[in-house]
Amino acid sequence: MGKKNVLKGICFVVVFVILFGIFSAVFMPKWSFARSDETQTRIQAFYRQEKNSHDVIYVGASFAYCAISPLNIWEEQGITGYVFAGTGQKVWLSTYYLKEALKYQTPRVVVFEAGAIFDEEEATEGNNRKNIDYMRWSPEKLRAIKTICDNTGESKKEYLIPFLRYHSRWRELEQKDFHIQGDTSYHMMGTLAWRATRPASEKKIKKYEAWKEQTAKTSELEVGERCRDAVLEMKRICEERGIEFMMMRAPTLEWSMEAVQAVQKFADENGIPYLDMNLYREETGVDWTTDTPDKGEHLNVLGCKKASSFFGAYLKDHYKFDTKLSDKNRRFWDESAKEYHAVIEAYRSEEQKKQ
Repeated sequence: MGKKNVLKGICFVVVFVILFGIFSAVFMPKWSFARSDETQTRIQAFYRQEKNSHDVIYVGASFAYCAISPLNIWEEQGITGYVFAGTGQKVWLSTYYLKEALKYQTPRVVVFEAGAIFDEEEATEGNNRKNIDYMRWSPEKLRAIKTICDNTGESKKEYLIPFLRYHSRWRELEQKDFHIQGDTSYHMMGTLAWRATRPASEKKIKKYEAWKEQTAKTSELEVGERCRDAVLEMKRICEERGIEFMMMRAPTLEWSMEAVQAVQKFADENGIPYLDMNLYREETGVDWTTDTPDKGEHLNVLGCKKASSFFGAYLKDHYKFDTKLSDKNRRFWDESAKEYHAVIEAYRSEEQKKQ
C-alpha cells in the first residue's frame, strides 16, 4: 500500500508540474509586434536551428534585429547567421545571451550591436520579461534572473514561475496565447521585418547629415563601468573559444559624432574591431524618408536590406568563413530567403499603392 501511495503521489506531482507549465506558457504574453514576428518566436526559433550551422551570432537590443538580415547576407555573401537579440536588452543581459548561444553554435564571429553601450540603467520589467521568459531553462537563464532581480528588486519567484506574474491575464487571452510553441516554421533568422514607414523630420535628417562637417574633438562621453565590464566579458568569452569579437553600430538618427568617437576610443583601448555604419551613409544608401518605421530610430524592412548588404560585404572582406550546412538546412536557407524577399516585395507593393 505504501509503495502504491508513493507512486500515486509521484504521478500527481508530475501531472501537476506538466499542467502548471502549460498554464504558465498560455498565460505568458506573446508580444506580437506590428504585423511582423514575435519576441516569443525569435527566441524559441533560435533553439530550433541546426547545431553549429551559423557563421555569425549577432547580439544586442532592437537595433540589431531591425538592421541585420542574415538571409540577405546569406544570399549575397554565403554567410549564415542568427540575430539572437532582445527588445531593450541591456549589455549585461547580452552577455548571458551570448553564453546561451554558444551552447548551440560555434560561430566564426560574434557581433555586438553597440546601441545600448552608454545605458547603465536597468531595463523596465516589460523589456526584461521579453528577454527572459522564452529562454530555455539553463544556468544562464537563472543567472540572468538573479542579476535582474538583484538590480531591480523584482520577484525572483515570479520570473521562475511566470504564472504567478501573469495569472490575472485570463480576461485578455486570445487565440495566439494558446500557440505556446511559437512559429515552428520561422524563417527570418532573428530579424524583425518591420513593415511600416514613418519618415524622420527634415530637421532631424539635416542635423544627422551635418556630422561630416564637424571637426574631430575629444568626446566627453564615456562607456560606464557596467557596460564596459559586460562588453569585455563578451570579448573574453569569444577569445577563449577562438571566436572573433567585434562591435557594430546600426544606422540610426539617435546617435551623434560624440558617441561615435567615445565608442571608437573604447574599442581602440580594448583591441575590439568596431564599425559604425553611421559614418558610411552613402555606402549604405539608407533613406530616412522611406527606410524607417519610427522617424529615424530604427530601420524598417527596406532599410534593413540596405544595411545588411553593406555589413555583409564588410564581413566578407574582414573575416574568413567556412560555411557548412547539411543539404536539408541549405534548402531551408534558400527557401527562407525566398520568403524573406516575398515579405519585402509585398511591403513595397503596399507602399506604392499608397502613393
